[in-house]
Amino acid sequence: MLGRQRTGDETYVTALLRELTGTPDLRLAAVTRRPDLVPDGIEPVELQTRSQIARMALGMPRLLRRL
Repeated sequence: MLGRQRTGDETYVTALLRELTGTPDLRLAAVTRRPDLVPDGIEPVELQTRSQIARMALGMPRLLRRL
């Protein structure tokens, strides 16, 4: 969602991630195509797929198994 120029959604997600960085004893990661947009304190996990269908049906399950 970050980097997609959906300003309201992106603002919400960025603020949420920033607030969650203050949660002790919690490891946080954000799956993204743009790791440079993930706030400090959140581990960016890059997932590059052009197709939304391929990303959600194949790429995301594969990535989550590795985490």
